[in-house]
Amino acid sequence: MITHPLPAKDSLSITGSQNLSAPVIVWWRNDLRLSDNTPIQAALTTQQPLIFVYIHYEHLVVFDHHKQTRARHWWLYHSLQAMEKRLLKVGGHILFYQGIPHQILSQLVNTTGATAIFYNKSFHPKLIAEDQKVTKTLKALGCATHSYSSTLIWDHSHIHTQKHQPYSVFTPFFRAALKQPTQELISQQSSHLVGRFFQKTIPCSSLTSLQLLPNKPNWSHHWSHLWQPGELNALKQLNRFLDRLHMYQDKRDIPGEQGTSQLSAYLALGEISPQRILTTIKQSGLAHSHAGQSFVRQLVWREFSFYLLDHQPNLVIQPLKPSFTQMAWHLGKPATLEAWQQGNTGYPLVDAGMRELYTTGWMHNRVRMVVASFLTKNLMIHWRYGASWFMDTLVDACWANNFVSWQWVAGCGADAAPYYRIFNPIIQGKKFDPNGDYIRKWLPELKHSHRKVIHDPWQQMTQSGTQKSILTSEHQDYPRPIVNLQRSRNQALEAYEIMKRENQNMGASQK
Repeated sequence: MITHPLPAKDSLSITGSQNLSAPVIVWWRNDLRLSDNTPIQAALTTQQPLIFVYIHYEHLVVFDHHKQTRARHWWLYHSLQAMEKRLLKVGGHILFYQGIPHQILSQLVNTTGATAIFYNKSFHPKLIAEDQKVTKTLKALGCATHSYSSTLIWDHSHIHTQKHQPYSVFTPFFRAALKQPTQELISQQSSHLVGRFFQKTIPCSSLTSLQLLPNKPNWSHHWSHLWQPGELNALKQLNRFLDRLHMYQDKRDIPGEQGTSQLSAYLALGEISPQRILTTIKQSGLAHSHAGQSFVRQLVWREFSFYLLDHQPNLVIQPLKPSFTQMAWHLGKPATLEAWQQGNTGYPLVDAGMRELYTTGWMHNRVRMVVASFLTKNLMIHWRYGASWFMDTLVDACWANNFVSWQWVAGCGADAAPYYRIFNPIIQGKKFDPNGDYIRKWLPELKHSHRKVIHDPWQQMTQSGTQKSILTSEHQDYPRPIVNLQRSRNQALEAYEIMKRENQNMGASQK
């Protein structure tokens, strides 16, 4: 429980030159960058001293069944740390707090006399409600609030059908969005902030006191060797990706190769803006190539996810297709769910993906679709359990993209694949990891398996009777499959047909 929005204990005093005219506040959220950030630019134009604030609060207001996005918190900690170091070089700082924003910000306004606050909008329904409280509370104090959407490429209010209805299918949205002007790129740098900070003692917490780093368990202890958070590293990663963008179309579905952009975590915390990525690709001359078009489509899918969440805020808990409320999902089988989470299902591609996720905080996108299909259709476990696990274990966890994508795979979302499209993990493995390189990397039990048996080791073992020669002696035997693929597929399709009949009967009874 947070009892002191402006904590008396564990506080730091920020002091400096005596520039004591009324300040304005920049409230940092999932937009941890200096460039292409409209709130910062708008705040600079006021010519008033700046106060930069970060409030850790999402875990206090989101739905109970979500965990606390612990992997993303690891990235958040290092991103804030990197930004803090940059600001210190130009005489600035960040005020860190943990608690409910409208309470903290109202006390901060009272303490400093701030006349305005600038920030980027939230999209999760619980966070939107808190934004509204901020506006109401600060307005009563005479403090103006200015919100923006520079976490997105377009102003979504201009993207709608000819009947002024929101799009519910991706391709029409994609075509309409590309006709719209993108939001303005803003190129302010840290040097623009020299001499612009409010310099007065203000009680605040330290970054460490926010307790963002995972500890029980601490599965992130080696991530600093894998990831380099921060805006400057995001720009470096974009440049690295541009060097291999021409291969994106051919490589992006191969989990054993580095064919994707690796920009998702930087996007999730706003260390780079999507409009910066889109503009850079256009300037590279590759935007109209097959590879460029393929990547832009993925970037716009992210945009579509935020668009859907904006118009359908309940999608984090309810299916976008109402008929799926009648679907006979299992509401979590503990042992089965745990086997999926730990990568012990007996299906190598699924298990390799889940172990990559837990080891690195990331999973290849093709494999994400396979493991999601396996959970929701072969195991018939409700998609919310998978979405919750991803939110907790992905460094690129994003409310919009995560839940929209899970609904898409489960068949109950907007523009979703037909329910009967069920990814076969054995076939997917043979197609996208034909030599088993990805599987061997993450499943030491199968490290020395031949490519002909690595995707379906138990079936091959049964036929050949060579179990001991396939599994390495130094590791525990690879688990047997927890479900029969063909039987579970048939059961899923049967459940789907039952759901359709129940909805048809309900519709007939209401006539």
